[in-house]
Amino acid sequence: MQQTQMPKWKTTPISVSVHLENESPIFGECATHISVDDEGAGTFICLKQVHDDIEKGMVNIGIEELELIFKAAKELISKYS
Repeated sequence: MQQTQMPKWKTTPISVSVHLENESPIFGECATHISVDDEGAGTFICLKQVHDDIEKGMVNIGIEELELIFKAAKELISKYS
């Protein structure tokens, strides 16, 4: 009789915050949350900002942030897929 092994647990990062050093990574006025999602059609990147100064559905990204966001997104996708 063959014994079935239980699957092992692992961790996979699916979200990262890009933020100013002196601000909260969760609620900071300039924090941008990058995450991966998959709704069955393939992996894609979601960007979210939580501060009240922008219109709903809009994301403001400064030039300084853009490279960090791109790097984080590439790392997340490589770990997810």
